[in-house]
Amino acid sequence: MIQSLLLPTHKVAVIIFLLHYVIKTFLLLINKPEALKKYTAGTKVAEMIISVVFLITGVWLIAETGSPSTLQIIKFTLVALSIPIAIIGFKKGNKAMAITALLFIIGAYGLAEANKAQKRKGAANATVEATGDVVTDPAAADYNSIKHGEYIYNNISGVPCKSCHGTDGKSMVGGAKDLSVTALDKEGIKSVIKNGQNNGKMPAYSSLKPAEYDALADFVLSLKK
Repeated sequence: MIQSLLLPTHKVAVIIFLLHYVIKTFLLLINKPEALKKYTAGTKVAEMIISVVFLITGVWLIAETGSPSTLQIIKFTLVALSIPIAIIGFKKGNKAMAITALLFIIGAYGLAEANKAQKRKGAANATVEATGDVVTDPAAADYNSIKHGEYIYNNISGVPCKSCHGTDGKSMVGGAKDLSVTALDKEGIKSVIKNGQNNGKMPAYSSLKPAEYDALADFVLSLKK
């Protein structure tokens, strides 16, 4: 439940946080110190709350990925720097610092979008390295489709399935579905893997082999409780 609310909560916090600083920066730039002072005083508590929510959900989302990307680290760094710069800038009426803080926030948002695009590209070109530990030839006498699918699930290049769904399918990182309760049949699962879902939240793994789609779908079905 918490994981499913994490991403939408973070997105709302980002939007409010950005709009708040746009308003403050605008009032500072048009030389309305009294209006800025009044707005700041009236939103002080709300600003503290949204800043904390923004940072906590952001850190949580990064931690949930297991191994944050370089873009995610830079994004979080920009946000973390923007807050003290903004506080000092608005307190001193320093327009350069206020603009810098706002640009850092906008830059962080841009990096978040770039990170999503990078994941989509990685998924689209995903491959599975050969391994001697798992039989991957469906024609082999000792072939096990579920074991093959589990290997793909954990080791596919780009964005491994486990990074969002977890090893048990229940992690729901970044809005990922709980695979243990999926209502899809094998063909439906294969379609989602191949074509993606939810406007790119689930990227499309369009470059796998037919046997890999079959195996991966069999493993996902094995996660159902």
